[in-house]
Amino acid sequence: MSNNNDYVIANDTGQEVRLDIQDAFQQLASNNFGTTPPANAAFEHQWFANGDTNKLMYKDASNNNNVANYFNLANLTGGIFVDQPSTFNGDVIFQGDDGSSNFQIYYDSSANLTKGALILKDETRISLGSDEDFILSHGLGFTFLGSNTNTPVYISGKTPNTNVAAIELRTAPSTGISEIAYEGYVDGGQHLYFDGGGTPKLKTTANGIEVTGSITATAQPACLLIDPVDTDITSTNEATPIKFNTQQTNVGCTVNTDKDRITVPSSGTYLISVCLSGIKTNATSDTDRILKILKNGNDAVNKDAFPRDPFGTSRNNESFSHTITMPLVLSANDYLELCFEGVDNALATVKFGYFSVTKLH
Repeated sequence: MSNNNDYVIANDTGQEVRLDIQDAFQQLASNNFGTTPPANAAFEHQWFANGDTNKLMYKDASNNNNVANYFNLANLTGGIFVDQPSTFNGDVIFQGDDGSSNFQIYYDSSANLTKGALILKDETRISLGSDEDFILSHGLGFTFLGSNTNTPVYISGKTPNTNVAAIELRTAPSTGISEIAYEGYVDGGQHLYFDGGGTPKLKTTANGIEVTGSITATAQPACLLIDPVDTDITSTNEATPIKFNTQQTNVGCTVNTDKDRITVPSSGTYLISVCLSGIKTNATSDTDRILKILKNGNDAVNKDAFPRDPFGTSRNNESFSHTITMPLVLSANDYLELCFEGVDNALATVKFGYFSVTKLH
C-alpha cells in the first residue's frame, strides 16, 4: 500500500474509495509520530511528533523537501520550544510560580505610545549573572539597581567629544523637568551640581579641585578639660590619673564621670596638648618627676619624650609647670589619661592646667 496520499477521495468504485480513505488515514498515522522525520514525501508541509527529540516539528519544504527543512515548535511534554526567529504580535505575559497577576513580567504592545514596552511589575526584577550578581528591581516605594553579591559595579560611558559628559546623573521632582546632579568627562573633570544649577559647585581638575561658593567643614572630635582637682601627688598615688573639675568643650569624645579619661570616637591623628602647674611642697631625695600621657593604661610613647623636673633635697615650696604638645595616632575607642612618675618621697600639689585632645583633618 502506498504511503503517499493527496487526501482527495477518488470518485470511483466503492472499493477504490475505501482504499483511498484507508490510504489517507495511513498517511496521517505514519507521519504523526516517530523517531525519523519523513523526507522526500509528496507533501511540502508536514507536522511531525519526533519521539527521539521529544519535539513537535513542522516542515516547510517549499524549496527543498528534506529533513533539514523541519523546525521545532513545542515540547511534546508541553511548553513552547522554537529554534527559528519568531515574531509575537500583541501582548506576551510571563507568569511566575507565585501565580498572582500582581507579579508578572509582560510585553505590552500598546504601551509607550503603542511602540511597546517590557514591563516588570512591582517586586519582580531583572537579575544578571549566574548567581544573580546584579539586580534591577522596583517595589515598596523605591527603585534598586546594584550588586547582590560581593562584586563591584562599573558604570562606563563613551563619547568622542571631551566637551560632552560621558556620564550624566540627574534628579527630578515629582513634577517638572530633571536636573543635572553629576557629570563625568572623558580625560577631564568630574562636576557636582546643586539644584540643577548651570555652574558646578565642585570640579576636579589636573591640579586639584575648584569650588564655587563657601565651604563649611564638619567639626572634628575635640575635648578640653580644665581646672585639675587639687591633688597632693606622692609615691603612693602618682600612677593615679589626674582628675579635672570642668569639661569645657566636648565634640564627639567621651569623658568619664571622674573627668580623668578622654575616649576618642574614631581612628586618626590627634593633637594632644597638656599644661599642668603646681607647687612642690617637700623634697626629701633627688629624683625626676615626669608627667606622662597614658594610652589605654600604658605609656603613649617612650617616657623619655615627656617633660620632667628634678626634685632636689634643697628645693622646697617651688612652683613647677609641665607642658606637652604632640600628635598621636589613635584608633577608635582608645582612651587617654595623665599621671606622674618618679615622685618618690617628694610631695607636689597640682593646682592649675588643662588637658586637650583634638582630631586633625
